[in-house]
Amino acid sequence: MFTDDPYQSNRSRNWFGIDWFVYNFKYQQKLSLDSTLSVSLFGLNATRNSIGFRTNRVDQIDPLLERDLINGDFNNFGAEIKYLTKYKIFNSPSTLLFGSKLYNSRNYSEQGPGSDSYDADFEIKTNEFPNYTNQSNYKYPNYNYAFFAENIFYINEKISITPGFRYEYIQTESDGYYKKINLDGAGNVILNSTIDNSEKRKRNFILLGIGFSIKPNNSIEIYSNFSENYRSVTFADISILNPAFSINPNINDENGNTFDIGIRGNFKNLISYDINFFNLNYKNRIGFVQKVTAMGNVKSEKGNVGDARISGIESLLDFNLSTIVMKFGCTSVADLNIMRNAILKIVAEVKNKKKVIVVVSAMGSTTDHLVRKIKEVSAIYDAREYDAILSTGENISASMMALLLQNEGINSRSWQGWQIPIITTDNHSNARILDINTKNLEKRFSNGMQVAIIAGFQGISNKNRITTLGRGGSDTSAVALAAAICAERCDIYTDVDGIYTTDPRITASAKKLDKISYEEMLELASLGAKVLQTRSVELAMQYKVKVRVLNSFKEGSGTLLCDEEIIMEKKVVSGITFSKNEAKLTLLGVKDKPGVAGIVFDCLSRANINVDMIIQNISDNDLTDVTFSCPTEQVDMAKDSLEAGKRNNIIEYRRLDVDRQVSKISIVGIGMRSHSGIAKKMFKTLGDENINIKVISTSEIKISVLLERKYLELAIQSLHEAFELSKV
Repeated sequence: MFTDDPYQSNRSRNWFGIDWFVYNFKYQQKLSLDSTLSVSLFGLNATRNSIGFRTNRVDQIDPLLERDLINGDFNNFGAEIKYLTKYKIFNSPSTLLFGSKLYNSRNYSEQGPGSDSYDADFEIKTNEFPNYTNQSNYKYPNYNYAFFAENIFYINEKISITPGFRYEYIQTESDGYYKKINLDGAGNVILNSTIDNSEKRKRNFILLGIGFSIKPNNSIEIYSNFSENYRSVTFADISILNPAFSINPNINDENGNTFDIGIRGNFKNLISYDINFFNLNYKNRIGFVQKVTAMGNVKSEKGNVGDARISGIESLLDFNLSTIVMKFGCTSVADLNIMRNAILKIVAEVKNKKKVIVVVSAMGSTTDHLVRKIKEVSAIYDAREYDAILSTGENISASMMALLLQNEGINSRSWQGWQIPIITTDNHSNARILDINTKNLEKRFSNGMQVAIIAGFQGISNKNRITTLGRGGSDTSAVALAAAICAERCDIYTDVDGIYTTDPRITASAKKLDKISYEEMLELASLGAKVLQTRSVELAMQYKVKVRVLNSFKEGSGTLLCDEEIIMEKKVVSGITFSKNEAKLTLLGVKDKPGVAGIVFDCLSRANINVDMIIQNISDNDLTDVTFSCPTEQVDMAKDSLEAGKRNNIIEYRRLDVDRQVSKISIVGIGMRSHSGIAKKMFKTLGDENINIKVISTSEIKISVLLERKYLELAIQSLHEAFELSKV
């Protein structure tokens, strides 16, 4: 029956109707480096209805008469304000928390006869069944005001004492009536009376408590707490719903105390434990007792039944097996206020029992500033000193973030590349990672370190000199560390929400991708998308590191970089990227003979020209034309290299044509492997817009074209619509 309709009980005439709306709003504001104000608003608006045949015996046959109906209405709301500040007493650190709480409830309960049908009818049927024995109607207006405070006094680095108090004002009210109806053996009414049962109780009191903590080391904490406790009489305790039981007029609130002592900590940061002995003492426990009335019958009476003591041992084991890497770019650590936003995200992961490695870039435009300073000294400089200077930006970010985390009570420290160490080639300013030894990190984690803040972008060569990984190298540092330590994932925090189908500044209908394959992202990164450094994507793909691209300033799921197999639905085209500042160079009249192309591009390689698209025409009279593209800023160096080759009789060509007004646009998608007609659709779309294609290059999952720069935005918008990327 339940599987047919989960709203119905195991009796065919029993039904429940529930409508709950729970809300909570929290606002938190950093007033200063050491002070935080938080405000919470919360409440409940709900109804709860139940109707059915109720009996103490499951096997009792339903006589198919009127059913018992209980309707409840709940309107509760409250607010809490807390202020937390860190200060010093006699040069010793202290933390003060104080606040206030207000809680107000307006609840209503009604019990009476329901219909004798089978449906979910929650309307009281008093007119049809006036002599139903269980009838009551109550309002419960209740108030609760509280003021509280506690202060952590740090005696030294290992010992702390935390006294606290709480003042409470409670008003409990029960306003209503119940029916007392007696029937004779024939079912005739011999008594039908309404009994008012209204009561109001007011009380206020102060509860005191004190806590003690000692930390012999970073991995162990011994703690103990003693506090007074209190349980007030509620409306449910003082209202009579039917005459089958009564309320002792002298019923009082429960009170007592709680004591506990325990030890908690972690073992090698892999296992967290908490073992606790507790003792709870209650006076005036509320319960039911059976009493014989003056008429000789037995009635249940709710009141204070005696004192109680509860003792026991609680234990917890938590296995912390996962590590995550979080990388924050320059915009995410631009200044201290923005850094604090990153701190909140790190603390959240620590609370989730994660070991956390944080990789940081330099703050804001620090790196650009350092480069300018170096060039002020000399246009020609020692690359080794260049790296030593540039690496200082990340060092500052790492140390500042470590200090901020320590202020939050997180065991953290900063690391430079050589301290881990991250071993690289000695190709200064563009080094590649050879090895990462994680033993130092793992040892510190096992000794209680919660967060390692690592300066990105840097390493150390076998010649014992500081190296840097090139611009955007912090992405590479993060992914490489995630691979080395077998991290659960690597989160890259930037100023964008994730990877989009194209630049949303050009196409408003661009959509954020939930997932993208390594290969697709590698193509996008290499073709101009600047969200991730190309080498970081290569590493992620090689070592199967799950990478998420997230926004530092907004909540959201971002975009996950993963294996192609994880992506269930493979779109034919996943994204469109572009490179605006491209140039097309054509060598006309090149001698068509074996090895000539190798000679041409050897000259360009020696000049460090980033050649992209290449076309060689069919030979005509032993002459051919060679066309290639490169970034606009490298055109002059490319011309100089080729002209030098011509002067030195290394290359033979008639003329060099340069077009600096072109851009590259590319469509990328793993679905291209299994779908035909993609190139046709792309070229037709551009042709319909009268956009001429100058150069074409393809791979298994991408098609790139060069076109006039003035048509770039039109081409992106047209292709985005043609491949229906707004429906991703």
